Amino acid sequence: MSAETDVSRVWRQTRKLAWVLILGVLPGLYVLGGFYTVGAEQAGILYRFGRIIDDRVPPGIHYHLPWPLERVQLLSVSSVRSMLLDFNELSDVDVQSEVTTGDQNLVNLVLNVQYTIQQPGIFATHSQAPEALLKQVAMSSAVVSLLQLDIDTLLTTGRNELQQTLRQSIQKQAYDLDLGVKVTAVQIQKLDPPGSIQRAFDDVDSARSERQRLVQEEQGERSSRLAEARSQANRTTLQSQAWVSELREKAEGDTQRLMLNYAEYQKAPALTAQRQHMEMLERIMAPASVKVLPPGRTE
Repeated sequence: MSAETDVSRVWRQTRKLAWVLILGVLPGLYVLGGFYTVGAEQAGILYRFGRIIDDRVPPGIHYHLPWPLERVQLLSVSSVRSMLLDFNELSDVDVQSEVTTGDQNLVNLVLNVQYTIQQPGIFATHSQAPEALLKQVAMSSAVVSLLQLDIDTLLTTGRNELQQTLRQSIQKQAYDLDLGVKVTAVQIQKLDPPGSIQRAFDDVDSARSERQRLVQEEQGERSSRLAEARSQANRTTLQSQAWVSELREKAEGDTQRLMLNYAEYQKAPALTAQRQHMEMLERIMAPASVKVLPPGRTE
């Protein structure tokens, strides 16, 4: 009996304190439970009775009415999310593992779709599985886009064009479906023919490379010959100009000498004629030689 008496006595003494804790501290803790923190790369979505009243709560410390009146959902909106699409791993889906190109060839395709959450409220409420829906949109866009390009273009110069086309197409459909995401980039991680026909494409690539090599060699030879021909033409032109200049100078000199002789002839015709006759004989006889032979000897 003494133990029961002690318990009763302790209860009577602490009953007021217990009620103070129950009626004061617990409600206080309940009210203080409404404080929450939004990280630097996050955005908060504030719900009141299940309805969104603010889908862009900024980073920092905030307060909302305790549950079940209000609640907060935190989403990472600044970080870039990645979604890997490997068509070879879609065996459990009603889609062939290879993708068909515009010229009826098959290619293995692996895409990396990068996106961010642009509208947190729409992303969280307009679809039960927005990322799964985005995956289906990306797959369908890839199939449609590859049907517009031939395999030679895809394997050479069309990769960048395909990446830009896919990004724009996926973004447009995501906007139409109200997914609340922004597609930042689409990267082609793999785009090649299946192994069974890879050798044929390798042979085609080798032949294309050999053709380019031969064309470059011929273009180099052509450029070398053109340069040599231009050099020869310039050299011939310079030689012709020098020869013409020499002839012109000689003709001008002969003309001046003729005019001087004519002027002297007018002054003294007989003396000038005799001098010119002697100069002519001198030029004619200059190469001649005289040999003296004994009488009776001839050669």
